Amino acid sequence: MLFLSKWKWFIAASLFLIYSVGVWDVSGRVSDNTHLRDQVKQQEKFISIQADNDKLRDDIAKMLVEFSAKQRADNKAANKELMDDILKDPVYKSCRVTDGVRNAIKRKLDSQAK
Repeated sequence: MLFLSKWKWFIAASLFLIYSVGVWDVSGRVSDNTHLRDQVKQQEKFISIQADNDKLRDDIAKMLVEFSAKQRADNKAANKELMDDILKDPVYKSCRVTDGVRNAIKRKLDSQAK
């Protein structure tokens, strides 16, 4: 009888050991799954942020292209208006020099060594 009692304790201890290893294995897998789930959530959040950033970058690039085209057209119109004003101004139509400037140039040329 003592022999059977001893085996009962061995069987109980081995069953407890198997149960403990099973609980340890399951808790380890749950912990790993929780960690992986957190990583997947972070990755999904990163992908979402990256998609938002890509959309924002595309919108900014589109706005810059539109602004550049508008600026180019405005600059072209301003240059055309400036050229028209320059051509209409009589000062730029003929190169008139006053007598005082003409005399100063003549004196400068005469004073140079020949």
